[in-house]
Amino acid sequence: MTNLAFMRDAGAYLNSKMAITPRVIDGGTTTEDGVEISSTAIDRLADVQHPFLSGKVVIPYSFTAIATNTGSILSNVQHAISSTGPWADYDDKNETTGQSVTLGSTASTAAQTTNSVLEYDMDFSSARQFIRVQVTPSLTGTSTETDDLDIAGVVVLAGGNVIP
Repeated sequence: MTNLAFMRDAGAYLNSKMAITPRVIDGGTTTEDGVEISSTAIDRLADVQHPFLSGKVVIPYSFTAIATNTGSILSNVQHAISSTGPWADYDDKNETTGQSVTLGSTASTAAQTTNSVLEYDMDFSSARQFIRVQVTPSLTGTSTETDDLDIAGVVVLAGGNVIP
């Protein structure tokens, strides 16, 4: 059972790390359209609360497209014993290698705008010391259209064995 102090200050038990710096993906013109983006290595043992045994990957996004154009975001986590790799895919809490979201609809007859978050839970109890987030943003728009996808990424680490 959770105590009252924890319920009123759960944030004190969490540690957030920037995973994917904010960026704009323009349909057909950005070199990152359809390309996997990897975060820097995040050391689960570098903090006094270590080791972090769980977490949540949060990918906020804003999607704007003309009618019938779509987009997608695919995200996964990798782990390694060194900050330089070699990296291996690490399953999320639902034992899935990656999570994704489809943006927009080919049946749309008007401009489309979506602001939301792709998020998924992680069980890091079996992960190696270093983790990283990967994101693959994709747009169907071309360089002559105004489609864009704004993304970023954060990992919220939890389950440390030392209370701050």
